[in-house]
Amino acid sequence: MLKIMVCRYSQLEETMNGLAETGVPLVGMVNNQLSLGGYSDDLGIYYFIPMIAKFFGISLDVAIPVFLFSLLILGALSSCYCFFKIFNNWLIRSISVIGIIFLTLLGIKFYDVYIAGLVAVEITLPLLLLWKHMGHKLNFGFLTILAFIGIFSGYSNFIRCHAGTGCLLLVLTWILLSKDIKPVQKSFCIILVSAFFLIPYLHFRSLEYKRDQYLLEKGYSYQKQSLKHPKWHNIYIGFGYLKNNLGISYDDSVSFKKAKSVKADVVIYSDEYESILRNECISLVKSDLLFVIKTVFAKILFLFISVLMLINVGIVACFYVQPSFRFVMPMLIASAFYAIPGVVTMPIRAYVSGMAAIAVIFGIYMICLGLEKFWKLQPGVEKIRYS
Repeated sequence: MLKIMVCRYSQLEETMNGLAETGVPLVGMVNNQLSLGGYSDDLGIYYFIPMIAKFFGISLDVAIPVFLFSLLILGALSSCYCFFKIFNNWLIRSISVIGIIFLTLLGIKFYDVYIAGLVAVEITLPLLLLWKHMGHKLNFGFLTILAFIGIFSGYSNFIRCHAGTGCLLLVLTWILLSKDIKPVQKSFCIILVSAFFLIPYLHFRSLEYKRDQYLLEKGYSYQKQSLKHPKWHNIYIGFGYLKNNLGISYDDSVSFKKAKSVKADVVIYSDEYESILRNECISLVKSDLLFVIKTVFAKILFLFISVLMLINVGIVACFYVQPSFRFVMPMLIASAFYAIPGVVTMPIRAYVSGMAAIAVIFGIYMICLGLEKFWKLQPGVEKIRYS
């Protein structure tokens, strides 16, 4: 069973109660009082999960795994379809399926909203590989695929902060570095993907506006500035990755205590709270730069080793296939972006699920290409794929 954090579960209950009572998405209900749904987190799950529960008439405990498992299944099926189109040999196809099953199990282990980055990559990267194998044709089918990648990546950002932004970077650099796509076509593709990427933002801004109007009509007011995903809170306690004499550890209470030591009545997660912790982080960099460098380097090293482990045998196959730097660069850029949360906070694999997904899919692809090349098998499509 996929788990979800207690605080998210509590806010989901409030949002479900609010939807049942008012019929307005993202409105919460606490002790028969109106509130904001998902007020301290990304809004995606607080919209989709209550809507699923309402539409199917199921409980929250059922709606949560239905939503999360549906994402994982969608990603797995999309990846398998692409690998089946790319490769003809059933043994190679079977290897790709085993790899995708492993990635899906990894997603189950990550649980919660952290699977958003993994699924976004699991859909995006194999589709781009298939597109490359087809010579980057710009027919209606592949233009539709680019539009889908854009809109799915955009919605992924509302499930987990920037879960889809890495995929947008992946697609844009993929298009820019492609030798098969003409400059005018590149411009069109970039505009297309970017436009559809923005659609979810327009959707959620509309939802927030309708929610705000409803709450104002009912006499409920709040400060918009406090409705942000905490950043400096996590960065500060991220310095607790290595043992230290500064009293910093990866524990939310450490950030709470530090902020309150500066201002006792500061509101947790408010702009003022984040500003205090930002100043503390800057102060730490100035006072103990060596410690900061050691901490960051240790996190990067751990993530690098994790990537190598996830690519696995694909590393050997990579030397045999010898893909071009032009081909690998978009994945490196996207992986580096997805690694940022692990570097600035903690290198927990769930936090870098997008990076993990890129590593696994790249490993699967290299193994399959290597076997196809070694056995001199007929490719699933005619296009030469190694440059």
